Amino acid sequence: VSSDGKSTWFDVVKSPFKDKASGTNGVLIMARDISERYLAEQKLEKANLELEKLSFMDSLTQVSNRRRFDEQLQVLWYHHAREKLPLTIMLCDIDF
Repeated sequence: VSSDGKSTWFDVVKSPFKDKASGTNGVLIMARDISERYLAEQKLEKANLELEKLSFMDSLTQVSNRRRFDEQLQVLWYHHAREKLPLTIMLCDIDF
């Protein structure tokens, strides 16, 4: 963390080192600043989560759409089949 409070992200690689001629042992360490890449990945992940959320929501009614229904139905169908439980489904078309 720098003096202005920003975090710095590094990609660090270390490797053992042995110089046969002098008998010196050590570790080679290489580091590169990946802060910009990390922040870009975080922004992309946030945008993808928002897009996924929007893809399951009807823009007019702000209610879950058919895609979300199909996804949830599959999960619940397998759960109820596995547990041998009854399943009731009720559909309401609110923007008909």
